[in-house]
Amino acid sequence: MATKSTSVVVPMGRRMTAWWMTGPAMRPDNPFVWRPPTNVYETVEGLVIQIEVAGLAADDFRIILRPRRLTVSGVRRPVPGLGHSTACLQVEIPGGSFRSDVELPWPVNVDAVRAAYRHGFIFVELSRAQDGSP
Repeated sequence: MATKSTSVVVPMGRRMTAWWMTGPAMRPDNPFVWRPPTNVYETVEGLVIQIEVAGLAADDFRIILRPRRLTVSGVRRPVPGLGHSTACLQVEIPGGSFRSDVELPWPVNVDAVRAAYRHGFIFVELSRAQDGSP
């Protein structure tokens, strides 16, 4: 199937309702949005995108597929149970809003997108469009 010109939101569990999904996490110019480590693998069938974002729930992120770009955005929430009197002595794990954009080398079949969250990784599998596009 040929690619569609509109965006597709890939369902992952419950729909997101947090205010930031329409705000900071979706703005590429936001300096407070961090980019998680992202691997892109090309297979015979298409692409496999692996994004490292441990500690999320299914409703903490969303995946948007556009004709030539995949965007995964969301938020890593603070550690529960830490009070206001907690002092950070070492901080190496980013928190808050994140976003990863992957430019797609060719059109994809929007009806064959698969996504899963396993062991702290988001996996998105994309198949090539079968319309003769490069």
